[in-house]
Amino acid sequence: MFERIEFTNFRKFQRFSLRLRAGNILVGPNNAGKSSILDAFRALEACLRHARTRNPTVLDISGRGFFDGYEVPESVFPFSLANATYNYSDEDASIEFYQNANSCAVILLNPQRITRFFINNGGARLPTSSRFRGAFPADLIIVPTLSPLEADEPYVQDQTVQRNATTRLASRVLRNIWLRKSNTEFDAFKAEIEAAWPPILIQKPEMRGGYPPIVDMFYQEGPRIDREVQWAGFGFQVWMQILTHLLRGNQHSTLIIDEPDIYLHPDLQHKLLRMVRERFRQFILATHSVEIINDAEPHEIVSVSATSHQGRRIRTEEQYAALYRYLGSSDNADLARIARARKVIFVEGKDGRLLRRLSARMNLERLANPQNVPIIRLGGFSEWRRAVHAVWAFRQILDLEIEAFCVFDRDYRSEEEIKEFLGNVKDENCICRVLDRKEIENYLLEPNALQRAVGRRLRARDRESAELPIAEIERFLDAASADFEVMVMSQQAARCLQYAKEHGSSLDPSTIIASAAGTFTETWRNLPNRLRVAPGKEILSKLNELLQEKHGISLTDAMIAEHLLPEHLGTHFMGILRDMDAFCKT
Repeated sequence: MFERIEFTNFRKFQRFSLRLRAGNILVGPNNAGKSSILDAFRALEACLRHARTRNPTVLDISGRGFFDGYEVPESVFPFSLANATYNYSDEDASIEFYQNANSCAVILLNPQRITRFFINNGGARLPTSSRFRGAFPADLIIVPTLSPLEADEPYVQDQTVQRNATTRLASRVLRNIWLRKSNTEFDAFKAEIEAAWPPILIQKPEMRGGYPPIVDMFYQEGPRIDREVQWAGFGFQVWMQILTHLLRGNQHSTLIIDEPDIYLHPDLQHKLLRMVRERFRQFILATHSVEIINDAEPHEIVSVSATSHQGRRIRTEEQYAALYRYLGSSDNADLARIARARKVIFVEGKDGRLLRRLSARMNLERLANPQNVPIIRLGGFSEWRRAVHAVWAFRQILDLEIEAFCVFDRDYRSEEEIKEFLGNVKDENCICRVLDRKEIENYLLEPNALQRAVGRRLRARDRESAELPIAEIERFLDAASADFEVMVMSQQAARCLQYAKEHGSSLDPSTIIASAAGTFTETWRNLPNRLRVAPGKEILSKLNELLQEKHGISLTDAMIAEHLLPEHLGTHFMGILRDMDAFCKT
């Protein structure tokens, strides 16, 4: 198993190192160097293949000494060496692969000179091919570039199959590969295919006459009619190719695979990651797929950047920790939906469902649609940076431009504190709004809407029931809120005092508390104003207790929301809803 790889003067990397574990999922923006890392392993596999057929010679490596190794012609490599060196430098590009402290395979590349490949194992001689390869045992399974299958695949000679089976030309000989496999090997392939693509039944390839002969491979799906695999979707053709390469490996192999997700359904992406973990001792996979990233173990994710000197395990990055914790495991959020929408709305608590209901009532269809922009639960004011960190992680790690809209409860904060908060966040990568009432449930404490909701509940029980007068609804609200007077006053005074201390106020605490109490008293004596600052959830609970006691009914949020009008929500909150609806526009 590989422990680390070090690059000097290679392509995007002037100097770069990457520590490897059993699972390595490379993520990062386009042009960050992920493909360069995978190409390094392709180069190693080509060098090892070249070493199988001849004995090494002694190489004089300037500045390093003498080593048994190989001069490898460029024709061996699966890519051009024209851009092998950093910024087209004249110095050699160096790639060093470490299996342990005493075993290092080195490739020196330069488009102007022949490539040299040797093993540094502390000075021991490696005069034969077997001893050379034994000093650095590596079983690399490299999945080549995937492409559509040939419409008509001619029968080719065994040596052609062997030469192309592990290269980018593998798709041209896929049927030839399986034509030569034993029935036992094909049955294993067949079982994997049919498990992933029910109700498909795949058949072993067969020869069709002609010159040259054609190799056909048929499958059945739905009505039992034989179809040639060229007529299958590209996703199915890609899955066949991926499986063909995966089945070459075992528990001693290291798998190298680049963006296997491009043509695969999300379910197959999850299945692929599970198969890779089960079948291989080690895997190195580059991806932009949030499906795979969301399914990965945190320690498997490695951030790659050409501006950094080393790959970073994302679990050590606070920004990704915030993303994974608050969008992944804790809230069970669907990263894929966020990536597809390229937008996310953050709210406090469980406000998302009520926001959807209210927006539907106000005919804000984009915000009301749960399949549109995801609404994710976030903490309160103190947690607003989690949203900023999440946006950073999507942009810098996953190369996805994500926009965020945050809606916070007012809670017991003063107007001065709210104004300062909005000023502080306006330059961040999020749109932030603060409700003008204590919390979103306070917008349900509207006497006219409550009157109609109560009337409907009463008529549902007894068609002859009369609607309660608005004055009775207001008496219920007055009674339901009365018990919270002292609590609200103390909470507002405490917030004012804390805010003053945080800003070094020279005022005496008693003066601050007295001012807050005076403002509260003025607010509390007026019922509509009281219902703006009192705890909405608790008042609704008390209101239902009174309705149950007096009339044997209770109301849900949805029942009340059905009777709200824009004027009930007020211009401030309606403005927030309309801004969010516009934000949801694709």
